[in-house]
Amino acid sequence: MSRRSSVPLLVATAASLCLSMVACEPGSSPSAPNFDKPGGVRPDAARPSPAHGVGGHHSPGRPMRGRLKAFDTVWVVSHFAEQVCNGRLVAGTEVRSSGNLTHLGKSDASASLAWDWAVPAAGNHTPQGPTTNSSATILSSYPYAFCSDTRVATGEVVLEAANGDEVHGVVSGGEVYELGYDVPGDGQEQFMEVEFSGGTGRFRSATGSIVIHSIVRFDGSLALNEILPGGTIQY
Repeated sequence: MSRRSSVPLLVATAASLCLSMVACEPGSSPSAPNFDKPGGVRPDAARPSPAHGVGGHHSPGRPMRGRLKAFDTVWVVSHFAEQVCNGRLVAGTEVRSSGNLTHLGKSDASASLAWDWAVPAAGNHTPQGPTTNSSATILSSYPYAFCSDTRVATGEVVLEAANGDEVHGVVSGGEVYELGYDVPGDGQEQFMEVEFSGGTGRFRSATGSIVIHSIVRFDGSLALNEILPGGTIQY
């Protein structure tokens, strides 16, 4: 992308998920992962039709909140590598995390996604960090196969409760912002929009939507990963 800086991409050692997570900054190097993350929930995010859980009991849309703390980057693909092989500025990652979420309690989470630095964020979400002039749009169509790597971004999000019940979701879009605390590209902020699409156990008919908001400072001094207010789940 024409407005890339030269700051190397560092592995986010204490990042927030982004369930989301880690992103390849426009100003980062192709060898290191970084996570990106999501902002306010769209007014039409909650599904209008009610869901039914185990036994057919009706559950209205319920607010969903929570924070994810532990963070592990499974893989990351830099937009620099993609640009060499096909001219595109698409980056991607798979991340795993854990934390406490309403309706699930202590939970594990995973997400696989991709974003395009050639398509600036639409500005539907308001970043909190010191943004630069670089932003990206999170893809809404999956799977995405990278030309520079054998890995595939599936767009899948899984939230797993301690008893094994899972909520399944798919990345439906979102935004990524490059941050500059000391220098441009030393952080990233992501707003990952997720639509629920069923699950297992009591969540087998889960619907609804959330936005996962993550902020990563690549020196590890700052990490935020949360579900923004306005998210709901029906099951």
